[in-house]
Amino acid sequence: MLSFEIRAGPQFDLLNPRVEKIITGWITSGCVAGVWLGTPCSSFSRARHGPEGSAWGPIRSVARVWGLPNLSHRDQAKIRLGNACAKFSCRVIALCNSLHVPVMLENPRTSMLWKIPPLLRLLRAPSCVMNTTDFCQHGTRWRKRTGVAAWNVGQIPSLNRRCTGRKGLCSRTGLHHIILKGTDKASGLLWTVLAEPYPPHFAAAAANALITASGQQHLTRLLQLGGVVS
Repeated sequence: MLSFEIRAGPQFDLLNPRVEKIITGWITSGCVAGVWLGTPCSSFSRARHGPEGSAWGPIRSVARVWGLPNLSHRDQAKIRLGNACAKFSCRVIALCNSLHVPVMLENPRTSMLWKIPPLLRLLRAPSCVMNTTDFCQHGTRWRKRTGVAAWNVGQIPSLNRRCTGRKGLCSRTGLHHIILKGTDKASGLLWTVLAEPYPPHFAAAAANALITASGQQHLTRLLQLGGVVS
């Protein structure tokens, strides 16, 4: 398994055309069994509810999903980065789908990423299945409803676990969900930051689904080539 994260160094920068060329070359040559995309969602979040133009105002809308006009320089930079990451993800998904390589994309279910036109087209592909799960059903104290679109993978029961609790109570634990607003007093970190990592149970379920789909695709290719499977 190989993970790409820019924090590991410039050679892992997915927005570098040379790095993208290497990755697409691996996929095209059949070296890649499956792909997981955790596209950064910060600029696609609906969490900013202030008036437009304010420090907490929205930077996207459904009508202007690529970004609102007249944003601050800082917010314009966020939009450019988010758009570049989203377009990269769509190019990788399109390539994988054309070659029948299993590929999965994760983002919060309320993310505006799901509204961008190139991804909407990919979501309509016959090979695509949208899975929706709540992180509280995978061991966290917060709900954080999450979408996992999967191409050439199929429906994934383990990633379709929704909380059925009411009045803020979790159906798994019976406890109140932690609301991801403000700061955790114990650590001093924002709750949104603490909630960024995948719950281990969720990560294992996603990995198992990708491994299973990759194995099935490999078996299909062997059969098509007339290979002997024992």
